[in-house]
Amino acid sequence: MRKLNANDYTTSMSGLKFKIAHKRAESEKWSASPEAQRRRMIKFLQDVVEDLKKQDAQELEGAGKPKTKRASEQSKAKSKQRIAA
Repeated sequence: MRKLNANDYTTSMSGLKFKIAHKRAESEKWSASPEAQRRRMIKFLQDVVEDLKKQDAQELEGAGKPKTKRASEQSKAKSKQRIAA
């Protein structure tokens, strides 16, 4: 939340939104049956799980990469502090 002025605030959200069916204003029926909506939601969620697993695997692969110069310098400085203590 962010304050814009004395009386106004703004908020924002991030995330995913899935369209599983639609309903026209002049119609009382949804474009998909409840069973079809459920199958579609399950498919969306399975895709999200797969994407998260891929991201997790990529992050684990990235953890094994060599440290950057700055990170290695920080590590050396900490080692020197331990030795001096």
